[in-house]
Amino acid sequence: MAPKRAKSEGSGSAGAVGKQGEAALSSAVLQEECWGVCVSLVVCDSVYDEVCMRALCHAVQQPLRRLFTLLSWENLLQKVNDLGNPKTRKIKELPAFYEVTEVARSVLDSGDELSVDLVAKLVKFQLLDIKNTDMQRRAAVQRAAGLLSPSAKDSAKGEKGKKAAEAPPPCKDTKLIRRGDENTSSYIDDEPDDGPQHYVLMTGFHQPSLISALDSVGVHISNVIRLKSDRSQNSHVDQEEERTDTSEEHEFSAGASALQQELSVFWDQLDGVLNSAGFQSPLSDVARLDYRVDQNLLSRDLTKAEEMDEVGVAIFEGVACLLYDSLDWRRQHEHYLSRMRLIHIPNISTPVHNIRPDTPAEVLPVRKKAEESSESECVDVDMRLYSDLLDRIPLQCVSVPLVLHCLIQQVVSSEQEVCGGSAASDSTSDPECDLLSYMMWCVSGLPRSAQENSELMEYFGLKEEDQRESKERSPTLLHHHDERSKRLHHIPVSGSLDAVSVEVCMMKKSSVWNTLMCKHLDTSSLNTARRHELLHYCSTDSLSSADVQRLLRLCVFESMPLTAVDESGGYTLAASHTALPWDDPVTFTHTAYCSRDSTHESRAGCDEQQENKVSVEDLQKTLIRHFRHWNFTEHHTAEVFPQVLQTVCESYRCVDSFHSTQSNVMYVICHNPMSPERSSRGSWEVSLHTDVGFRSFLENVAESIRDWSRAEEERLQQQQQQQQQQQQQQQGDKDAGYNDERSAGEVGGVYTTRLSESVEAGAGQTEG
Repeated sequence: MAPKRAKSEGSGSAGAVGKQGEAALSSAVLQEECWGVCVSLVVCDSVYDEVCMRALCHAVQQPLRRLFTLLSWENLLQKVNDLGNPKTRKIKELPAFYEVTEVARSVLDSGDELSVDLVAKLVKFQLLDIKNTDMQRRAAVQRAAGLLSPSAKDSAKGEKGKKAAEAPPPCKDTKLIRRGDENTSSYIDDEPDDGPQHYVLMTGFHQPSLISALDSVGVHISNVIRLKSDRSQNSHVDQEEERTDTSEEHEFSAGASALQQELSVFWDQLDGVLNSAGFQSPLSDVARLDYRVDQNLLSRDLTKAEEMDEVGVAIFEGVACLLYDSLDWRRQHEHYLSRMRLIHIPNISTPVHNIRPDTPAEVLPVRKKAEESSESECVDVDMRLYSDLLDRIPLQCVSVPLVLHCLIQQVVSSEQEVCGGSAASDSTSDPECDLLSYMMWCVSGLPRSAQENSELMEYFGLKEEDQRESKERSPTLLHHHDERSKRLHHIPVSGSLDAVSVEVCMMKKSSVWNTLMCKHLDTSSLNTARRHELLHYCSTDSLSSADVQRLLRLCVFESMPLTAVDESGGYTLAASHTALPWDDPVTFTHTAYCSRDSTHESRAGCDEQQENKVSVEDLQKTLIRHFRHWNFTEHHTAEVFPQVLQTVCESYRCVDSFHSTQSNVMYVICHNPMSPERSSRGSWEVSLHTDVGFRSFLENVAESIRDWSRAEEERLQQQQQQQQQQQQQQQGDKDAGYNDERSAGEVGGVYTTRLSESVEAGAGQTEG
């Protein structure tokens, strides 16, 4: 019994050590400031792509690139078999966290499958081993280059060693690499300098939940690459392989359906796994990339080893370039987030009052947790000023500009409270003052003398002007189309809220009004003189200058370019900066002359003089539409015209404008262009940007801001070039200053030597 008890104690202690090792493995740091890794999961699109996957794995294992390592499912199982059994392993120097392989070996020996969490720990164990090996290689390279100083112990041994170094033994010509010798094979060192220190390609892992399991143990997958190829091309390749070996054909056909099902489940569940975590989770930065193998590569005979190697090298080249491009896309994403000005919007929710159930035995803990979560989500928002301002306006008189004004006032008031530290806003109304004003308004109707009313108002601290405002109201004149005055003329001005002035101010901030005002420019004195000259020569005794001006404006309306529709009903924008003979005849004439000179350069001078005359037919060709038989003129005041313009712009699809250079008049035409089938089609696109993850940025944002990203890259490159030029200039100035000081020191030394020699010579002469 004693040995069995000892065995149980040993197994229990081993189990405790295994749990401690797994905990230490989960908390181990993989990514560091001095060493970073890009882990990419490569999965086939279908079972026919396994040929391309085998070629890729063979190319990565050659190795062709020094910083790339393959982590496959077969290598992982081989590692478990080598290190998992303490009796059969032959490795003396065990890597860190090797205990996880023993746990995995015990699970496999019992006939069970490895869980996803255990596979994630095995993958991290492999990545830590790759990290240790790569850091040792880098340290050896630095030590060989003399950048890393040897230890004190090695230096001491070197000083106490032999006086003469022993001659190295003669080297034999062999392909075998001795221990400690460096591999002198050539590598493709095309990795970017500012990229990670290592790249790992994971193959053979078809569990989508493995990505979230790796994230929980501190391993963040950077990319999920889908390896695609043309199935029709792969089918005849597989048929050639099946003809060569019937046994392999039977095994492939038996396992192809199971593998295809695994791949289908992986790609179907991948989106759910990546979107299962929160917004700030590293899973939102996992990119989904596609790499399609070229059809020319698949047309080769992959049964030959040389052809297989060439195909693998080409696929490896494409996958590596795809990873390098993803690094550039990540930099663009970081720059996109840094250049964005975010507006943080709090989550506002009302607390949910749960009703106590009849049987609260098992529901009480869940209800308490729900109440805590709802209380944590509730945000207290100050709406006192907003509600107070809107309460003064009747519901039928409320409009969008008034609501927007009240909202802005509340935001400004809240910011002033936070910055100034005041408890309440100064603009909020006092309920006591409102009550006193209402009482005085009721008392004013009683038969009392004016002196008694003034004394009573003075006693309560009220002003007489406030009471006169409601009494002394003059008659209001309402114009046609003045909808604002119709709604708000009966609302008195109370406190800081003047409804009419607020709507006027907010309407002047509308996009339509700002667009028209920004185009309204001041005319020059030359244009004014030309306008008066045109009116002078066009007017006669029977036609006054006012009639001429009206006709010219009518012709401008008839000839100005407008938005039209094409054959399919789509909108075509009007041409900008078009010279019209009715508005700017000088520019129109110069434009006509230039066009004719460019098309008829070979003609004689007399012919050119005849063609340089603008005929009546040329002027009539500029008239696109006719408004002479039906037109109506209506004059609006400055208060009414913005309302009319806003209403018309909301009723019509297209709003075109034309600025007159002669009279400094803005022409506006609101219309609905249609095709002969009485139809029109328009499209619009508005983007709302936010701090999305890298995957959402790459799939939804990167293409829409491609021009902006390109301009930003050019700007950053120019800044870097300017900084380099400044650094070179500063370095040149320092070198020039150093040379000047050196030359000045040499000259000063010569002068000092000569002066001392002359003094010694004079002293010698004096003594003589």
